[in-house]
Amino acid sequence: MPRECTVIVEIEDKGKRLDVFLAESGCVKEQGISRTHIKKFIEDGCVRLKNHSEPLKPHYKVKLSDEFTLSIPDKQERIVQSEDIPLEVIYEDKDLAIIN
Repeated sequence: MPRECTVIVEIEDKGKRLDVFLAESGCVKEQGISRTHIKKFIEDGCVRLKNHSEPLKPHYKVKLSDEFTLSIPDKQERIVQSEDIPLEVIYEDKDLAIIN
């Protein structure tokens, strides 16, 4: 289930880009979310501006008292599959392997 946090623009943040503003906000900083991920969240519609129905862009300039709700999706586990590929081992010992 996604986590949500709400942030309101204060006077010192007025005019910042939305992605920068969110990256500097407390609820995002404490979760260690990068600005790149924030940009993707914005583009995916995970960030909403109160009383505003149009999609937001990362370069949106925030205004005083704007209220944003960020829905942080759960992390998806990546499954790594091994592949059986032919390798030509030229040299191998307990510390080193040379593969062509």
